[in-house]
Amino acid sequence: MGAKFQTWFNNTIWNTEKRYVNLENPKQIISGWALDQALGGNISGTGRSISEHGALTLSAVYRAVAIKSGFLSSLPFQVFKKTSNGRVLADHPVAKLLSRQPNAKMTKNIYFDRAMNHFELKGNHFAFIKRNGIGRVDSFNLENPDDVTVVEGKNQIVYKVKGIEGLVSSDDMIHVPNMGDGVQGKAVLTYMREDASLMFDIRQYGESFFGRGGKPAGLLIPTKSVPTQAQREEMKQSFRDAKLEGGDVSMAYGWEYKEISIPPKDADWVVSNDFSIATIARWFGVPTQKLGDSSVKYSNVEFMGIEFLQDTMAPIVSKFENEYTVKSFQLSSEEDLYGEVNIDAYLRADAVSKAEAMAKRVQNGLLTPNEGRALDNRPGLDGGDDLMMQGATIPIKMQAQMLAQKTPVQRQSLKKKIEKQVKEGISPQLILEELFGNDGKGY
Repeated sequence: MGAKFQTWFNNTIWNTEKRYVNLENPKQIISGWALDQALGGNISGTGRSISEHGALTLSAVYRAVAIKSGFLSSLPFQVFKKTSNGRVLADHPVAKLLSRQPNAKMTKNIYFDRAMNHFELKGNHFAFIKRNGIGRVDSFNLENPDDVTVVEGKNQIVYKVKGIEGLVSSDDMIHVPNMGDGVQGKAVLTYMREDASLMFDIRQYGESFFGRGGKPAGLLIPTKSVPTQAQREEMKQSFRDAKLEGGDVSMAYGWEYKEISIPPKDADWVVSNDFSIATIARWFGVPTQKLGDSSVKYSNVEFMGIEFLQDTMAPIVSKFENEYTVKSFQLSSEEDLYGEVNIDAYLRADAVSKAEAMAKRVQNGLLTPNEGRALDNRPGLDGGDDLMMQGATIPIKMQAQMLAQKTPVQRQSLKKKIEKQVKEGISPQLILEELFGNDGKGY
């Protein structure tokens, strides 16, 4: 009977080549994958069900999702307007929604934190767009992917959302899918279920071993007469109690203990845990040192952070930027507007690198001093709106010439002035600019 049922199930339900209908909506086809998701999904080859909540009990998974969610939620989501000279920050209602409070229930940080959680653990980020009378965005309302059904037609996509009457047009639904094979994304757990199952097995083995007082599992073998059931239970309980107490086990006469399990040392249990961290890091694209890998060499941390920014987060951020731009600015007066996540703000944690990069951009005429101050959240100053270019780099012979033109009194005064400025910690670059000016002619 079991074999017949399995054959029927494989041929009728699970066959991804044949497509069968959704009983609620006969026009909507259903595949084996969709049924798997509806029944709980993510069943590994060993029969273990890998749910999102179960996966989050693995510390490396929880940390990987938290890192990526924190990355997106902590960065400024800005709105710009294209101009003939480049672009300017736009004073637009959507800019306030994306930078402060997308809806009445959530601030911007909480909203994008939950959005990334849905993207990673459920495979899709959905948000219903509520518009005002003229069609401008009034709010972004986050939707649980479990409450959203994607209905794909021949030339369009509509959404059925729990709690919203009727179908929702794609223009009114933010939809950012993770990797998948169609318009819908799939959660990372869908693909990593076999590896996740192995990690659960490793953890379960550790729990079982240390739960037995650190003693390997074994067999209690009678060497004399065959014991009764009561004698067997009594011996098992005595042996179990002794192991849990962590003491030595004294075998009763007529019994022999034979070890049958492999101790964690022989099974490389610690190495397996590090392997689990590395595996999760690969699946989620997060550097292993961020997940607590004990074998990482910290000389590579900076480059791993850059790799995380470029290869993992930049493509995801681009998906969010494009979706919010297309769906948020649909009026004719909004054609020159677009949204952008300021990834440069990720460098705030490295103050030295940020200061050096900013100084080069200002000194080489790429930014005005006030533009640089604005990026550092400082107010502008008078005279700081002009582009600057270094001009104190002059030939050495010119420096000697400038000093030779001074009288002995002037040279002595100049020497004392320079020594005083050096002691005060004034940058040599500024001292040279004061001496020779931007044109190298001196004062």
